[in-house]
Amino acid sequence: MIRPRLDPKSALLALLVALTGCSDAVAPCSTDDDCRQGFRCDTTLYAGECVQSIYVIRCGEQLCAYGREMCSNGECLPLADGGTGRDMSVPFDVGPLDDARVEADVSGGAGGQGGFGGMPDPPDMGPEPPSVVITAPFDGSVLFDGAVDVIGQVFRLEDGGSARLVIDGLEPGQPLELIEGRRFETTVQLPPGLHTLTVVAGLDGLEDRETVSIRVDAFVEVRDGRFVQDETPYRFVGVAMPDLLDVAVSDPEAVGPLLMQAAEMGATVIRTRAYDDRPFTPTVIQQAPGELTQTGLEALDLIIEQAGVAGVKLLLSLGDGGPTYGGPPQYLNWSALPAADPEDWQAFFGIGLPREQFKAYVRTIITRVNARTDLPYRDDPSILGWIVLDDLDAVGVYMDATGDGVSQFYADVLPVIVANAPRQLIASGDAGFDINPQSYNQAGDTLRQAGLVSLLDGTHQIGWLRNLRLDGIDFATLSLDPLLLGFAGDANTLANLGAAWIRGHAVIAAVEQRPLVMTARLPGSALSVDARRQIVQAWFDEMLSLDLAGLLVGDFEAPGQMTGRDSGWSWAPGSDPADPANVFAARIMAFAAELMR
Repeated sequence: MIRPRLDPKSALLALLVALTGCSDAVAPCSTDDDCRQGFRCDTTLYAGECVQSIYVIRCGEQLCAYGREMCSNGECLPLADGGTGRDMSVPFDVGPLDDARVEADVSGGAGGQGGFGGMPDPPDMGPEPPSVVITAPFDGSVLFDGAVDVIGQVFRLEDGGSARLVIDGLEPGQPLELIEGRRFETTVQLPPGLHTLTVVAGLDGLEDRETVSIRVDAFVEVRDGRFVQDETPYRFVGVAMPDLLDVAVSDPEAVGPLLMQAAEMGATVIRTRAYDDRPFTPTVIQQAPGELTQTGLEALDLIIEQAGVAGVKLLLSLGDGGPTYGGPPQYLNWSALPAADPEDWQAFFGIGLPREQFKAYVRTIITRVNARTDLPYRDDPSILGWIVLDDLDAVGVYMDATGDGVSQFYADVLPVIVANAPRQLIASGDAGFDINPQSYNQAGDTLRQAGLVSLLDGTHQIGWLRNLRLDGIDFATLSLDPLLLGFAGDANTLANLGAAWIRGHAVIAAVEQRPLVMTARLPGSALSVDARRQIVQAWFDEMLSLDLAGLLVGDFEAPGQMTGRDSGWSWAPGSDPADPANVFAARIMAFAAELMR
């Protein structure tokens, strides 16, 4: 389980209190001669006090007093002749420590006050290997800074011995300088993702090593119209997985491997849904307004946790723009309002109970604490951002063509997300429908000539540009789905129409200083594999030429768990990416490699 780091100072205090206890008589000193036999004058941590060293060994999540306790099945047990019988074990699950020593200094006074005198020397059992302890970072930490401090100590390392740090198993690693007390402290710069840090110490064939696993991640920001992570431009190719929640419920063990498959293909962002409003379905999250199911929430927790493990980021949608997973009709049904006709949806978008119920759901999901990671969703950098509604189409909902009704809805919902998730990004989820073809210049002319002017003339009653300008919107979304947009023709026609759709919106997004993220879907029944690949390649090329933020290719599904979705496809590591069954795998790999240049 991935846990957030504890405050180092608090962790250090907990360890010291456990080691030192409370002493009523601490002997002051200036030199070792001021202390009784067996004690020394400490000039660092306990400056000016007589101390006695206690040697400890790692035992599971504890440290045991060497010579007084033995380690058995991860627990410290007292030795039969172990002296005073005082429990010297120390809980080790306390987070990264700044200066904690495994050879811990315990305050003691002259004349026998506060010490642990009488501890027998360990028996001579011949040369022992060194012992490595990493005190920071703590195993399982989530670090929000790529500059990682690696701190620890090596025990029983004789003169001439050495230590090295191995990152992610890449030998031979880098030498570690051992300072006073055989301590080491170095800083390494790590990119976002999962990493292993191994410290190896040895001499004359005697060696010890310790490994910690950590995750480095950082929130993505928008600056000057671009995504930025850790001061570096952030562009991506990813996949849309609308059925990931189904996998998490029906086969939880498959979620991690599925996300890893996407990552191995080069995908760094996954778009999926954080909603299901269909009562009594296996994947339902919201059974009724405010009544969330444990099964659905646990599945969502799992998806977010495993995204962090796989090193990918999530774009999570909060509601359906149509009726597939409940959407506006379900909210209307819950409020005992008509939902059969498009114009009924006005009651969802307008001021009233359905809108408030949706806002309450949004607030609950964003502020949820993940039971698997102990991180609130709002504080998890695995979540790149939130999408309000998936591909909303409001055709027939209003009598006018201004897009006012939908814009007012977004304007009321956005502050809820901004207030509760200030470090994560937000998009409306609009497919690209707009109310003024003239804003799209030549691209608008191309669509008009193809008989598609209704996409931009207000017919769908959504103002893409107007919504993009709303306070709280960080980036733009665009759907490239021939079925949704009404595109028709051969592969060359679809490629050209898609390119015009991209260019028209990309110019506006650039002027508005908003990154543009596209989701592409191509049906499998009407097009050959070669045609689908040709179209996607043309869209990739368009994105690269326009220097856009990201492209998501849907609908990626688990191998062996294909849902029958016409746009679905899958890929498994080890299979040939160029195999026709894999459809877009080779294209995504090539595109990911291009973005790495």
